[in-house]
Amino acid sequence: MSNRTKQRRSGGLTLLLYQRTLHPELFKILGAEKVVRRAYEADIWLIDGGHVITFTAGKNTLAEVIVTNSEPFTDRGLLQSIPCRPLWQHQVHDQHPGGTANSDSV
Repeated sequence: MSNRTKQRRSGGLTLLLYQRTLHPELFKILGAEKVVRRAYEADIWLIDGGHVITFTAGKNTLAEVIVTNSEPFTDRGLLQSIPCRPLWQHQVHDQHPGGTANSDSV
């Protein structure tokens, strides 16, 4: 019985965390939604290759950007730039008669 580890890449996704509002002109916005709660507001943008979520609570603002390219859109207000880990990882055990396993169906 053989053990193989199969790992799917995250597609080169990067998390960028900003301590400010980002201008919509920086992105190609495919869809947008605004969420208003008692303690905070959130602007959610679906962009080409990821998303932008800006949280505002009082005078505090935090923007999360997930994109496929790792270059920051701007350095102003950038707190962190973090490459994302793989989306999933699993092991395939070769247990089928004839020694075959279909790892794509997992």
